[in-house]
Amino acid sequence: MGNSIIKLLNSKIIFKILILYLLVLSSCSENNSVVEPGDTGVTVAKIAVFSDPHYFDPSLGTDAEKFLAGTGYSKKMFAESKAILQSTINEINKEDVNIVLISGDLTKDGERVSHQKLAEHLKELENSGAKVYVVPGNHDINNPNAMSYTNSGPTPTENISPAQFSEIYADYGYKEALYRDPNSLSYVAQPSDDIWIIGMDACRYDNNLANGYPETGGRFKPETYEWIKSKIQEGISKNKTLLGMMHHGLTEHFAKESEFFAPYVVEDFTRIRYEFASLGLKVMFTGHFHAQDIVKFQSGSDFIFDIETGSSVTWPVPFRIIELTSNNYLKITSDFINEIDYDTGGLTFQEYAKNFLTFGMPELIKTFLMNDYSLSETNADLVAPIMTDAIIAHYAGDENPSQETQNKIQQLIGNSDPTIQKIAAGLSLIWLDLLPKDNDLMIDLNNTNTNN
Repeated sequence: MGNSIIKLLNSKIIFKILILYLLVLSSCSENNSVVEPGDTGVTVAKIAVFSDPHYFDPSLGTDAEKFLAGTGYSKKMFAESKAILQSTINEINKEDVNIVLISGDLTKDGERVSHQKLAEHLKELENSGAKVYVVPGNHDINNPNAMSYTNSGPTPTENISPAQFSEIYADYGYKEALYRDPNSLSYVAQPSDDIWIIGMDACRYDNNLANGYPETGGRFKPETYEWIKSKIQEGISKNKTLLGMMHHGLTEHFAKESEFFAPYVVEDFTRIRYEFASLGLKVMFTGHFHAQDIVKFQSGSDFIFDIETGSSVTWPVPFRIIELTSNNYLKITSDFINEIDYDTGGLTFQEYAKNFLTFGMPELIKTFLMNDYSLSETNADLVAPIMTDAIIAHYAGDENPSQETQNKIQQLIGNSDPTIQKIAAGLSLIWLDLLPKDNDLMIDLNNTNTNN
């Protein structure tokens, strides 16, 4: 988040934000009618989507004491990632899907071994008849944080270059691509006669090694952006159904996300979403923020859906099953991993995963509030649980604040500390669930109707 919230949420606009909060809540409550779809036709493709598996191969060491000392607190279940991946593959294979899309952050921190082992696991999906397509995330390439965790503690291990990425994942988009962008890892693949997958690479990994850290934010190179637009135009001219995929968000998933969390929305998103929609691209699958959230951007009669899928290593551990029909509908169903081959201490996996997420987050947020907002420890203790609830609700999708939650935010807004007032106004925006629904819905790609 950072100091950008302070710059944004000054006292002059808190009132405007609260009015927006009330208006959107009112809109959501009034716009709850179900839009009955027309003739959806027959299913022509069944698609599975999961994102941000952050696979960390156990051969690199996951001894609890050394591993946690090296990674610090994280919302990501790295040690469990192999078991989660296997359960995800098993569940998807039960669905008899044609296409699998994985929207980046394939590994913990770009370890070569993790990439190689993940690619081997993905063979299980292709052996069951699915075609698998991947794009890189900000953790995957030229990552100087690639580490093993052995008896000697965190030790640098081999990472991979862009060329090695396309080699390792040759069977998952790159070898069979109709077109490859010479300036990035973007490509166009055709899993069937009528469908094009446009895998887009907006990751900024060229300077990672020189900088000593992986760049979180996303930006299209100018040449890549023009290449992508030309492929959208070509696909539309050939009457293909286009499915876009990239790691970073195409648009904001809550008001002012680009100012609160700038690295999670692609740079210059207001122009890009408008131009993509104008060219005829209607669907973009994304990840990165670890939230289960769908947003529609519309400009006149043009529109595009950003379908963000939460992370495989962060509660609620989702994946999506999507049916594309002959009449250009998307039927979206969200499923969640409920069992893994891992010791969860007698808890169900969903309980274990949620506990993992919530255990350290209040203390992490408390430290953040004290460091970045100069809150006293007492005030940080007051705000941290409410901020934790907002973030966890956004991860799950279909946010719906209880009256108790709304009362707590109102109490913070009424606090005498102006900084707490500003933070509370920001939290109210996170709770706003922009339409349409996030987990289960029907989208009509012929027009703007959605089953809300």
